[in-house]
Amino acid sequence: MQCNSGQFFADRVPLFITLKDFAEEGKPNLLQYINDQFLIKDISDQEITKTLLDQGRVILLLDGLDEVKQADINRVLREIRNFSTQYSNNYFVITCRIASNEFTFQQFTEVEVDDFDDKQIAEFARKWFQTEHPKKAEHFLQKLRGDQRFKELATNPLLLTLLCFAIW
Repeated sequence: MQCNSGQFFADRVPLFITLKDFAEEGKPNLLQYINDQFLIKDISDQEITKTLLDQGRVILLLDGLDEVKQADINRVLREIRNFSTQYSNNYFVITCRIASNEFTFQQFTEVEVDDFDDKQIAEFARKWFQTEHPKKAEHFLQKLRGDQRFKELATNPLLLTLLCFAIW
């Protein structure tokens, strides 16, 4: 969102791809899938996509590698490797909830999202609810203090987000 609004890498075009959907659609390659997903049917529009990729002006967000079915994983991994090699001047982010050696990419930097501590949880909750429901943040934090299992869930940033959604 910050990229689209010009606040972060204003010269880049972010593209979000759900890898499970890519795998299930069975497209032969990511470029064709991108063109189909963003309704780029016209040859001149396809050339714009290719030009952006050739110029290294894309941030490709590949989400949910762990959600790809086992039957499709080798094809998807091969396509990611080929695509990221061919268009190596772009930025690539791959998300995967499960760490695995088979998902390791040599040219990528692997990072792991660490659990939040109490201060980070409180800051996240206050920011989450600040504009619409500031009192809900305090209610949420009180619930955390009173329920150890709930608090353990909230240390995981993804689960914390889901908890905030549920309370919203």
